[in-house]
Amino acid sequence: MVKKMFIGAAIIGLCVNLLSDVEVFEQNKAAIATGDWVLHSYQVLQSIDSLRILILEARINKKMDEKFATKLQKLQALAGNSSDTKTLFDELSSFSLDEMITTKSKRALEVLSMLGSQEEALMSVRVSEDEKSNAKVLSRTFYANFFDIFLIFLFAGFFFYERKKALKLQSSLTKTLLDVGSSHQNLQLILAQKKSQLKTTVHDLKNPLGSIRGFAELISDEAADKDRILKMANSIQRVSNNSLAMVGALLKDEEHEIVPKESVGVLGCLQEACDFLMPIAQEKKQKILVQKRISEFSIPGYRYQLQDIFFNIIGNALKFSSVGAAVLVEALSKDDFYEIQIRDEGPGFSQDDFVRLFEPGVKLSARPTGHESSTGFGLYSAKQNIESFKGSILVANNPKIGACITIRFPMSCSLSLAGVQEQLH
Repeated sequence: MVKKMFIGAAIIGLCVNLLSDVEVFEQNKAAIATGDWVLHSYQVLQSIDSLRILILEARINKKMDEKFATKLQKLQALAGNSSDTKTLFDELSSFSLDEMITTKSKRALEVLSMLGSQEEALMSVRVSEDEKSNAKVLSRTFYANFFDIFLIFLFAGFFFYERKKALKLQSSLTKTLLDVGSSHQNLQLILAQKKSQLKTTVHDLKNPLGSIRGFAELISDEAADKDRILKMANSIQRVSNNSLAMVGALLKDEEHEIVPKESVGVLGCLQEACDFLMPIAQEKKQKILVQKRISEFSIPGYRYQLQDIFFNIIGNALKFSSVGAAVLVEALSKDDFYEIQIRDEGPGFSQDDFVRLFEPGVKLSARPTGHESSTGFGLYSAKQNIESFKGSILVANNPKIGACITIRFPMSCSLSLAGVQEQLH
């Protein structure tokens, strides 16, 4: 709207200026013409005065100057062609030169005076018309100049308005670009987190699937022992349920659903994890030794997460230990903590390993002893899950051989199921 108004005002201003320029041009032409008429009138009056002087001199000298006729012709040529003027000239021309110095010369002087008066009146009219025309043009020029000044201020106002508008638009675009950049970074971060979470979940499914495969092989080997087959079938069912719970939690997290926590028995969950990993251990003739020096205790959380912690750490102990080695799993209390210690007989950790222990996707110096795959997500996943239980993880090497990983749970976190439900409500 402002832009259209400015363009309209500019067009009007140009038209006004054009008209003013045309007016000034015409006035200049009129002024030149007026100047010519004034000069002409001046010459006519000068000729009339010259003739008067000649007549007066002739009366004194009793003889007319020979120049009189020439000047009379010049005056006749300069004078206008109006009927009044022509009549006076005819009367003046009718006098002879001798008559000019007689008493009739009085009439000649009167004629010359009348011609002079007519020329002066004509000159006054023309000068008056010229003054009026000049005043009119001056007035129009003043308004045109005033309008030009108004347009200059209007242009300046429009310029600053557009500049402010442009700066505001630029600021808005900059803010929008920053918001888009921030959203893009947040999206990249979320995608990276989801990718890491997906890799971690896929990694965590490897041990349960390996256990299921191991149990299936044992079932084939122990087809005659129904009780043992039934026990392994129950184990397969529990492993499958935990795996399904893990996948279900991932899907619910994608849909932003809140899954209520439960009271999880730690030692029972630990024993189940050891039982589930037994088929994997038997493939390399390894043993899992469990020592419980404390009674069962419960913590609030998700069973599949706690079991995933034990799967990852005990599974890594088996993976990096040699054939026929033993993995010691010990549950005890120390100070204000419940501790689960997993000791293996593998190569342990190097100094460089301790710097990168819990980085996702980082493979450490130790290599699997049975050609198992290694993704570098085991300790990272375990640490993430342990922190969700408000616990901590400590990593060290044994004095002689292997590594020791300690999982700590504060005794203050130990709650009964009723206590957990009361907290949730």
